[in-house]
This record gives sequence, structure tokens and C-alpha cells, in this order.
Amino acid sequence: DLYLPRAYFLVGLVIPLLLYANNFFTINANQVGNIILLDAFGKQVLFQAISSGINNINIQLLPDGIYFVKLTNQDGQQSMMKLIWE
Repeated sequence: DLYLPRAYFLVGLVIPLLLYANNFFTINANQVGNIILLDAFGKQVLFQAISSGINNINIQLLPDGIYFVKLTNQDGQQSMMKLIWE
């Protein structure tokens, strides 16, 4: 589980992810892919394509709650984690 606010660098994912407390994810991708954010009920609340290099994903407007972050790389490999946004 991830509890914000803090900064985390997550390794072992299909796309490395850096989380900042200032309301956005920074993803430094070495390949293209996408990120999907699901709420606690499984409803998709965000989808964003990721290009190679630095990508910023704004989550500032999300209400507090539990979310699931799903990362998929260009080869179809996936990683999923839980995010608790407070």
C-alpha cells in the first residue's frame, strides 16, 4: 500500500514510478505504456498514455480514498498497486 503525502520511488514495476506529495505522479519510462487509475469500486477515474521519458500524471482533483494504479508497458506486462490518497 502507498500512503501519501510522501515521495516514493517504486522499482520492480513494469514502468518505474515516482510519487510526490505535490499532487502528481512522475513516471520516468524507458518505453511507452499506459496508466489506469481505478477507484475502490473498480471504476476507471483516469487513463493516460505514457511516452518514453518523463511523464507527469496529475491526481490533484481526486477526492480522498483508495485507488488502484495499473501500469501496462508496450509488451502488455502489467503491475498493479494500491494507493491510499489522503
